[in-house]
Amino acid sequence: MKTRNFKFSLLLIIAVVFSSFSTSVFGQVPEKMSYQAVVRNASNELIVNKQIGVFVAIQKTTSGSLPMTYYQEKHVASTNANGLLTLELGGGTPSYPYHALSFSQIPWGEGSFYVKIMIDPIGGTNYTITTESQLLSVPYAMYAKKAGESATTSVIGEIKYWNGTAWITVPPTLDGNVLTLEGGVPVWKNHKTTITLPTVNTISPSNITGSSATCDGYVASDGGGEVIERGICYGTSSNPTVLGSKVICGSRMGSFTAIITGLEAGTTYYAKSYATNSIGTVYGNEEIFITISNLKIGDSYQGGIICYIFESGDPRYITGEIHGLIAAPYDQSNAIAWFGGGGGDAMAGETSTVIGSGSSNTYLIVSRQGSEGRSYAAKLCSDLVLGGYSDWYLPSKDELNLLYELCRSQIGGFSPSDYWSSSADDGHKAWVQYFVNGVQMPTTMNYEYNSVRAIRSF
Repeated sequence: MKTRNFKFSLLLIIAVVFSSFSTSVFGQVPEKMSYQAVVRNASNELIVNKQIGVFVAIQKTTSGSLPMTYYQEKHVASTNANGLLTLELGGGTPSYPYHALSFSQIPWGEGSFYVKIMIDPIGGTNYTITTESQLLSVPYAMYAKKAGESATTSVIGEIKYWNGTAWITVPPTLDGNVLTLEGGVPVWKNHKTTITLPTVNTISPSNITGSSATCDGYVASDGGGEVIERGICYGTSSNPTVLGSKVICGSRMGSFTAIITGLEAGTTYYAKSYATNSIGTVYGNEEIFITISNLKIGDSYQGGIICYIFESGDPRYITGEIHGLIAAPYDQSNAIAWFGGGGGDAMAGETSTVIGSGSSNTYLIVSRQGSEGRSYAAKLCSDLVLGGYSDWYLPSKDELNLLYELCRSQIGGFSPSDYWSSSADDGHKAWVQYFVNGVQMPTTMNYEYNSVRAIRSF
């Protein structure tokens, strides 16, 4: 079984080479054709500046299952800096046993011919790669020569072909065009391939820090035209384009890596790969990532001071995101009761003590005790508007303990007294914490001389 480690991208530039012209178009007809192909490996990378072995066979289909080989030859040739292989068919070393016909004796007028190319990528004769292409651009100077020597012209570049009864003239055309068959009649055609937009994919970002991230991309197809730019565009809004921030990563097919820097900590970003050729720019799939927050306990943030950052296992922890608790920078009261006048008895066992429950506890207390009558701890926090934020609440028992254990010195302003939590112990008592020694205990809800420090989540 043959291993195909390389492949061809055929340019199909095949033409008769004339060294000079005279009044007889057949006076100086060389017995060679120019053949070019671009050689790539299995990763679609060009094989450049490398000597390779080439085996050429000129074949014609028959009524049987196997093609008939009219001519074979060998070449040792080199690709150029662009991976382009250039040969002169008819100029190689004839190979037995199919050299009974010389190149000039091939009966070009007897139907469609194919060129079979085999390559040894290391320059020998172990040919592991094979490609076949129809000779669409027929060497009509040779064809005409075989048909007869009576066709003459005085126009440079003019070609004549025999239609079975008379010689027909094919006038000269623009440089770069090739001669091809349409219904058995030679016609000049533009050989250029239709170019489409490239194809590119975005790989999920990695190595995300507070100010940078790595994002990979892959240009799977150039659309038949050269990729002149590729990279990653990004921004804080969905559907970023090359008109905004971008990292340019070269100008060819294959994989590439962009290192995005200068990002804001704790911010959501949107990234897309892109590739541009002569037709335009195309974008890959959009990927979303969040930079790591540089926030820490004690930082002033969103109306207060950070007192806790959620960890894995906490109810509100979200993988890859930074969230936590913020404490008000000062006490909201140093003499207020927990009980507001109604519904306290019904809350026994309904509130929670865990981290993340203070907000729901506060909502339950206020909805049960109402807004009429005297002020009370939960309502005081619920009504607070501070630093442009109005979602403050009375901390739960465990949240209150975080204030004492982790950050009372960074936050500051605490009085040497008991602070209310939003966690009820029973129908008559709620949990407090003494901010001198940290002791927590249940206290009668009607006691009016405890303190309150509101918190909020971010």
